[in-house]
Amino acid sequence: MSDQNKTITEEDILTLLKSLSNGNTGVTIEHISPFLRNMPENISITVLSQLVDFASNQVGIWGSEWAFSPANSPNTIAKAESERWGKLRASWVDLLLEQVPDLKETQKHQQELTEFGHHLKRRLDYNKTKLIQRLTSSMLSKISKWLRKLGFYNIGKQLYARALYPKGTVGRH
Repeated sequence: MSDQNKTITEEDILTLLKSLSNGNTGVTIEHISPFLRNMPENISITVLSQLVDFASNQVGIWGSEWAFSPANSPNTIAKAESERWGKLRASWVDLLLEQVPDLKETQKHQQELTEFGHHLKRRLDYNKTKLIQRLTSSMLSKISKWLRKLGFYNIGKQLYARALYPKGTVGRH
């Protein structure tokens, strides 16, 4: 049996995840496809949870790359990677929920927070050198929260998109 057909162990999975967890750099699905083909059928809840977390992080990284790309020339690679990681994450979440159904709401909330965290970090980095942008973004964000609390959810959501995404980006449109 060649190494390409060898099923990997949970320890191999954890080692790979550790080596690929390099902060805010996206990992392509192609990069890990050999690993995916050789995954064991039965994975412990602990390792499965770490796979879900890793995939969630990748969805956030690639999603923010897409949302902050210029609207007139969007990063279609980032969009495709975000979608691929989203599908992979969903399949891993399904496996996790088969074993622990009570995690459904927690997983959904965790994914939203992870994605939002990447978008927010990207905006904060963008604002570092732009004082007016930073002040405007902060003000629009606060007004957005008030509008949503008052029941004007759609207006608040649109205003928040203006606060989060710079003019001319995919996320703003």
